Amino acid sequence: MEPDYRAAVRPFVEGRPILAAFEAATGAVEFATRLRELGALRTYLITGSRGQEELPLQKTLPHSILGVSASSVMAGFRAFDAALANLGDDVVGRVNTFDPDGDALALTSPTASVVSIADRPVFGARPADWLALEDKLIADRIWQETDTPHATYRHSSVSMSGLLDAFESLDSGQGIVVTGDNKEGWHGGGEYVRWARTPRDVPAVFGYFEHRSDRVRVMPFLDGIPCSIHGLVVPHRTLTFRPVEMIVLRRQGSPVFQYAGMATAWDPREEDRTSMKEIAARVGEYLRRSVGYRGAFSVDGVMTDAGFRPTELNPRLSGGFAMQAGAIGDLPAGMVNRALAAGHLLDIDWDALEQKIVLTSDQTRRGRSTIPLDQLLDVDHRSRVRWESGRWIEDRTGTATIAAGSGIANSMLWFTPDPGSLPVGSSVAPMVCEAIAFANDRWDVGAGHFQAAPDLRPK
Repeated sequence: MEPDYRAAVRPFVEGRPILAAFEAATGAVEFATRLRELGALRTYLITGSRGQEELPLQKTLPHSILGVSASSVMAGFRAFDAALANLGDDVVGRVNTFDPDGDALALTSPTASVVSIADRPVFGARPADWLALEDKLIADRIWQETDTPHATYRHSSVSMSGLLDAFESLDSGQGIVVTGDNKEGWHGGGEYVRWARTPRDVPAVFGYFEHRSDRVRVMPFLDGIPCSIHGLVVPHRTLTFRPVEMIVLRRQGSPVFQYAGMATAWDPREEDRTSMKEIAARVGEYLRRSVGYRGAFSVDGVMTDAGFRPTELNPRLSGGFAMQAGAIGDLPAGMVNRALAAGHLLDIDWDALEQKIVLTSDQTRRGRSTIPLDQLLDVDHRSRVRWESGRWIEDRTGTATIAAGSGIANSMLWFTPDPGSLPVGSSVAPMVCEAIAFANDRWDVGAGHFQAAPDLRPK
């Protein structure tokens, strides 16, 4: 008999109104439908932006769109978080009308830091000591304390002389990579990361961090496939899953990396896969011991020619884990993670779940890509495409979708291959570069031209 994962979280949802808050409305109707399947009475949605939502929300569920806009994706996340913490009287009034008794279950995204929404406690909100782990400079200590192989690094104040000294001592031929602290709040997606290829690039990197960070971490540039390994800290141990390619693109001569999504098509060598899983297990147990952590996390890094080298820790449910868990259609991964974070014991066979997620993810490869655009599009675009001779060709019966439209930061470009359509074993980043080229040629979205990272350690 197949396990009923929904039964494990149904008691938290059943018979209750739900207040759900997410950065964009995309996927909101599907999320509300899943909540109804868990027994929710009704759902009220608070969203930062409309996103690329095809169904008119007003016909499907009550909602408030806050109209959050920002100059970047990370700024958008933080702006939405701030907006949730300071909702206007009109929005609070509508929420109170929806939930007059004040007992709605408040849910929000894994990246949020708010602990309540309209005076309703957020279910599974991360405590302060978990949120503190978002600072990228803290991860270096964790690698040392868990005996995890890592690249050399230096922590430095933000100064021109400090960065130049770090360049001289750490450069191994391809420059240095500088990562900022959390002075302006948590960050991800490579936004507070800059690559100085030569000493001539250091002044621009210094200029970027001068007012954004107090301290930075400097590492030699690590070439190879950006990737991550995910863990789930449960009551008796840390579950670990399969490696995920992080699609991090480059522009010729630019110090900026473009985080563009993730995929499970790429396969590292078997010994590297085993090593990555061992790292995730050690880090998960460290998090349990040090801060009482429960739930999902990821260790991001690069598969260099010498093996996997970690670069950051993400103490939250990230997209790579959600992608793998999503392969099990009846697994409400978000609610399971929230319940674990809230300290609940769940009636789930964790060992069997780990095996099922890994097996299902290996059998059906998935991927998705989201790229922010520098311009605001007047209309939304969408095309079905197929892969032919290294290019995407428009085809209504194709195996992927390329779309562009409004997002939380200006407009966004989406690339979504059908589950199981990606070639097994290969990096997806070159396909994403071609999807961007397709959108540039077809819709003039002005996304620029990108390069994929090389696979320096193929199977």
